[in-house]
Amino acid sequence: MNKSVLLGANTARGFVSFYDQILVPKAKYLGIIKGGPGTGKSTFMRKIGEKISQAGFQVEELRCSSDQDSLDGIVVRGQGIALVDGTRPHIIEPRYPGCLDEIINFGEFWDRDAICARQNEIVALSQEISERYARIYRLLAAANQLSLDWSASHNQLLDSKGINQVAEDLAASFSGLPVARSGVERHLFASSLSPKGYVHYLESILGPLTEVYVLKDTYSCSAHSVLERLLAAAKTRGLFVEVYHCALEPQRIEHLVIEELSLGFSTASIHHDYIPDGAELVDLDQFVDLGKVKEAAFLGQQKETEKLITSWAAGELGRIKALHDELEGCYFPHMDFAGTERVLQRTLDRICELLSTPAPVH
Repeated sequence: MNKSVLLGANTARGFVSFYDQILVPKAKYLGIIKGGPGTGKSTFMRKIGEKISQAGFQVEELRCSSDQDSLDGIVVRGQGIALVDGTRPHIIEPRYPGCLDEIINFGEFWDRDAICARQNEIVALSQEISERYARIYRLLAAANQLSLDWSASHNQLLDSKGINQVAEDLAASFSGLPVARSGVERHLFASSLSPKGYVHYLESILGPLTEVYVLKDTYSCSAHSVLERLLAAAKTRGLFVEVYHCALEPQRIEHLVIEELSLGFSTASIHHDYIPDGAELVDLDQFVDLGKVKEAAFLGQQKETEKLITSWAAGELGRIKALHDELEGCYFPHMDFAGTERVLQRTLDRICELLSTPAPVH
C-alpha cells in the first residue's frame, strides 16, 4: 500500500498549505505541473507513481483536500524526488529553476481558441466555486468555535499532573537516544473534510509502524499538549518527525510519526478513531473529572450543533465537486493528450535517471 497524506486542507482558518514541506530536508528534483482543471495533471502523476512503484520504490501520494480520488502530487520516498500540481489554491513556484525544479506546462497542449470561446462559462463557474469555498470557511470557523468551547469547558477539569506523567512515560520510547543536533519537522495533514464528512489516511500512515500509541482524547483537551512535548523531546534527539495537524483547527497537533524508529503517536477523536493492530491505547479521558462538568446537557447540544454545521460544510464541498466537474469539461475536450503523454515519458526518463534505474516505456 502506498502511503497517502495531505499537504493542504480546508480548515476553520481557510485553506492551509504545507506545500513548502513537500520535500524535506533535501531535494533532487521537483516537477511543478501548471495547467487548468481537466488537463490531466492528476492522471499524469498517478501513471508515473505506478511506474515508479513497479520499479520497487515507495511512493507517497499527496491527496487532494477537496477530492480524495484526485492527486495533488507524488513523492518518491527517501529519494528527494517529487511531482506536484502547482496551481491554485497551492500555488508553487520553482526556487531553483532549471536544475532542481522544473515547470511542466500543460498549457502548451490545449486549444487556446476553443477554451477562450468558453470564457464566460469558465469565469462564472470559477467565481461560484470561490464563493462556496468562502462559505465553507465561515461554517468551519463557526464549528471550530463550538469545538474550542467544548475543549475549554473540559480542560479546566483536567489533572495536569497525570497528563504530564503520560507525556514523560511516552517519551521513554526514545529518551535513551543521546541529545545531539536539532531534529527536523515535516508538517502534514492525515485527514480532510470531504463531501461525505471527514476522511483519513491513518491506515497507510500508522499501519506499517511496529510501535503505535493511540491517545484517547474524547474532550479534545489534552492530546495536543502531550504531542507537543513529545515533538520537542524527539527534536532534541535529532530525529526526523512527521507532524500531522488537525484538519479543523490546524494549530492543533493530532499525530506524530518517527519512521526511523517505526514509532507513532496518534489521537482518537470524533473525526477518526483508527487503532492499528497491536497499538497501545492511552486513555487520557481518565484525567478529566467528569463529575464536575457544568451544563453537560448544553455542551452535548453544542457538540451536536458542531457536527451539523460541519455536515453543511461537507455538503458545500459536494456542490463544489459538481461545479469543478463542469469546469473540467470546459478544458478536457480541447487538450492534446498525445502531447502530455510525450512529456510523461520524458519526465519518467529523468526521474529514473536520478534513481539510476532503467525507465519503463509508457
